[in-house]
Amino acid sequence: LGLGDHPKAADFIAMVEESDRSRLLQALQKSIYEDQEYNEEFRMRDKNGTTRWIAGRGRIVERIDGQPATMAGVNYDVTLHRQIQDRMATVERALASTTNGVAILDVTD
Repeated sequence: LGLGDHPKAADFIAMVEESDRSRLLQALQKSIYEDQEYNEEFRMRDKNGTTRWIAGRGRIVERIDGQPATMAGVNYDVTLHRQIQDRMATVERALASTTNGVAILDVTD
């Protein structure tokens, strides 16, 4: 994504698609303040401006004086997985709407 090895939270959040940002922030806050695991999928723009689907998981692993100090987790690119899911949904809709036959052309490649 182009964030480097130790990105700041504000830089990370700024790259999240605006329409996904409040949901992601709510999930992070719930994880931090209710001591729950964070597990979300959201869209981000990489350093080249390309939208990527990201799956993130993590939790607070250290507190100092009761306050969250360190969150550990992982974010990984699931864009290809989401694209395959979208294509499969298209095929399923086409098959469900016909009784005679279906021709599907993939013109994206």
